[in-house]
Amino acid sequence: MAQDISFGASDLRRNLEYDAAITQLYYRYAASIFRNYDRWKDIDEYYFIELELDMVYVSLGTLVHLATPPYHLGTIVRNSIAYPHLLSNCCSRGHRAYAYTYSGSPLTKVLKLSLACPTCGWRSGVNTKNWIKASSALKLTQAEDFSRYYSIKKENPSFKAADLRDLLRTLGITEQDLILPKTEPIVTRKENDRTIILRDPFGGVRIEDKYTGNVVCYQWHGLNG
Repeated sequence: MAQDISFGASDLRRNLEYDAAITQLYYRYAASIFRNYDRWKDIDEYYFIELELDMVYVSLGTLVHLATPPYHLGTIVRNSIAYPHLLSNCCSRGHRAYAYTYSGSPLTKVLKLSLACPTCGWRSGVNTKNWIKASSALKLTQAEDFSRYYSIKKENPSFKAADLRDLLRTLGITEQDLILPKTEPIVTRKENDRTIILRDPFGGVRIEDKYTGNVVCYQWHGLNG
């Protein structure tokens, strides 16, 4: 049943459902967010919106993040624009499309890019062999942005980032278009030789031993208090 889907504590469920909805809105309007980057990049409340992105590699009980969460909206967008040779590709109409999220494997170096084109709205995906380089680039951009963030917090300890929906409203997205259709949460399952990897739709990853059923590892990735 739906109430048993989430792997975490029940008192976190409401926040996780909110985060999942915000993530889906980010995916849906990524092209518009990139297209209007110059409009909001200098507004701290928008730049430091936190996103729950599944940018983690899971193997044999080990979780390897491309970079350490939280992932800020401005960091992800600026990073893709700054490293087009790593995090962009041509869309079907020949425009430049940028990665709004990405994941992959540090072992095979495969990087799976989810791309959105600011020019025509095209969205698709592509695989490259740039996992390690993309991880290093994102960590560097994060370090620069964390310095900016801590300076803001030092000057204004009560600083709080905006809701992504506030930014989307500023970009002209209507209230009706901000409403996502209700869907039943789905747990995805993946098996390898030794483990079973289960991911819930709210940011939870649970790794079980395939033969004993014991939980090897559990984590809410990207969830920061």
